[in-house]
Amino acid sequence: MTTPTDTTTIPKAPPPRPGRGDAMKLVEFDDVPRACDKCTADFVGKRYQRFCPPCQIAVNAELERREAERQREARDYQLSEATASIPPRFRWAHWHASDLHRRVHDVDAIKAARAATGSVVLMGPTGAGKSTLACCILRGIIDAARPVDLPSFGAEVNLARGARFVTARELAFARASGTYGQEPPIVAHACDATVLVLDDVGQDAVRADSSLYDVLEARHNRNVPTIVTTGLDEGAIRARYGDGAWRRIFEGATDIEVRLAPKGTR
Repeated sequence: MTTPTDTTTIPKAPPPRPGRGDAMKLVEFDDVPRACDKCTADFVGKRYQRFCPPCQIAVNAELERREAERQREARDYQLSEATASIPPRFRWAHWHASDLHRRVHDVDAIKAARAATGSVVLMGPTGAGKSTLACCILRGIIDAARPVDLPSFGAEVNLARGARFVTARELAFARASGTYGQEPPIVAHACDATVLVLDDVGQDAVRADSSLYDVLEARHNRNVPTIVTTGLDEGAIRARYGDGAWRRIFEGATDIEVRLAPKGTR
């Protein structure tokens, strides 16, 4: 006995009809006669086009010019913040300053500091010009980002806009003078700076709550350049702050000894 085969066919669904959205899309992208909003000349273009092709080129160029100007203003403001972090007594310091060689006698130290990249440790007695050279390095980084033809988010600009100057004494007492439970802004700025001048290490008080250790740790972990000035030698820093801080200051850094001028020459 054979079972009859079911020959019933299922009708196919009709193709979808174009909806209102499709119709509007077709209308929106149709070429239609229009009048330019800028020069009022007639042209054929899409319904969303407001300008004829020559005027559209001019409008795009003007928009690009305004955006570039806005980015330059934002960059200049951020660079001015970096410069403002330098103490007023050192804002004169840059590589082309007329007073540089009068205030820093050690020509070899000037050459070494100018050629240095990455982290730097400037060691020497008081008055030798360590802080001056550190500010020259910082100003060199900032000034390299000022040319108007540089892209606003290029490597030079990104490095310079976050540059900062702080002293070890400020970091040592930042938490003691701050609000309980809140990290002082100077500590966050020192940790986050793209380049940091950490001035006068060794002149700060060794305190249990000093943020100096945390700043050194954070910057070492991020592998960002720190420019340290100190009147202590390497052994004295190790004895004062311990092996951990000593390693984070000197590891991968360029060590430069800055000598005083001979007596009678200044």
